[in-house]
Amino acid sequence: MKQLILKLALSIPVVILLLSCSRSMGQSLEITRELVSGFNHKTYRVNVALPRNYSPSDTVHYPVLYVLDGRYNFTSFSSVRDILDLAREVKDIIIVGIDGDDSTQSGWLANRFNDFTPSANPQQDSVWSRPFNLPFGKLRSGGAPAFLQTLSNDIISYIDSHYKTNSNRGLFGHSLGGMFAAYCLLTEPDLFQEYSINSPSLWWNNGELMAMEKAFITERRDLAVRIFMSVGALEGPPMVSPLTNFADVLQSHYPRTMVTKQVFDNETHVSVVASAKSELFGRRQQLHKKALSIRRYPGKDKSVHCLLGAYCGTTGTTSLAIARISPRMTTLYPFAVSILYTPCQLFIV
Repeated sequence: MKQLILKLALSIPVVILLLSCSRSMGQSLEITRELVSGFNHKTYRVNVALPRNYSPSDTVHYPVLYVLDGRYNFTSFSSVRDILDLAREVKDIIIVGIDGDDSTQSGWLANRFNDFTPSANPQQDSVWSRPFNLPFGKLRSGGAPAFLQTLSNDIISYIDSHYKTNSNRGLFGHSLGGMFAAYCLLTEPDLFQEYSINSPSLWWNNGELMAMEKAFITERRDLAVRIFMSVGALEGPPMVSPLTNFADVLQSHYPRTMVTKQVFDNETHVSVVASAKSELFGRRQQLHKKALSIRRYPGKDKSVHCLLGAYCGTTGTTSLAIARISPRMTTLYPFAVSILYTPCQLFIV
């Protein structure tokens, strides 16, 4: 059976109101809070799903996965985690879903449009108001800088101070949310250790984030995070090509960063979300199986260090998987090229 796991971490704001708290047999504890941003002064609804065995009295601390568009993504993430947990096929994590407090469809659209766009573009505000059937002036772009401050200083700080978290955080975003995740990576790359960037709107403002990436790689000498980028094949070249280019640039400049890109066949901009979530849980379980310490390379007087938990590497046309065969020894075995993920690299140190 394919094993799965997830390693990640979370965040939340300032003044809080406890709205609900529920737990059923075999399910995680779920808590809903409202937090007021100290930066854009908006109210955010934050849903927190704690692991099934979470206890305030023990010494266990957990990674956190922050999920944008919590209105649609939180419940599915929490449910999948609970199902996998029945067979202990996923590592215990805290899941945090983030959304605005307006429960209407128009309010949700307007809030995410503001929070996830990195720059103000009145022309795009007007253009996107029509298909969303929103009145002129309802959409206002350019709120990403303030939302990033809210996420970092209000939401994450609150979560870290009220729950038993460790330093491992992850961020999941799709569409405009995927663009925000990419914006966060280029602006505050150390805020998260793992980024799941799915169908990002890299077309925004004439490819603004592509230009930001060019500046980023000239200023940032090193980067050590894990990045997963995905898009549906049916979204077409305008969405697929920018994503693959964005991922390739990062991979080529930062050998200590694990960048994985996935174009899902027969998936649209909407249907790709389910595939991205499934891939996220599976990929984290694979990372949990990695060998992290320096081990002897068979037949050579060198050591192999799997930086960032890279599980497999490619030497020429042969894929290699790291397999622990004793407490003191890890060796390398040839496998099919498709094993786990081929973009990983082995580093001889």
